[in-house]
Amino acid sequence: MVEQLRAAGIMATTRSVAGSTWSDNKIFGNFEAVIDWNACGSVNEPWFSMNRYTQQFLRPIDQRSPSQNNFVRWSGTGTEAYNQLVV
Repeated sequence: MVEQLRAAGIMATTRSVAGSTWSDNKIFGNFEAVIDWNACGSVNEPWFSMNRYTQQFLRPIDQRSPSQNNFVRWSGTGTEAYNQLVV
């Protein structure tokens, strides 16, 4: 993945961290970019995965995201329409 990002002109690096550090960084928004598997969800019931990114879970950086929902702090153009469709 890092090689692909660098090929696109993005200066990317990887680093190993302890599991608790990984979790804390993720739930408090302490990252510039993150790759993980939380958004994978279910093909049988996609609502659970889609609901994770609704505004009900949006928190400012440095505040704990609830149950790691919307830990990427997704907001902006289109989020209101998305919210209405999913919630």
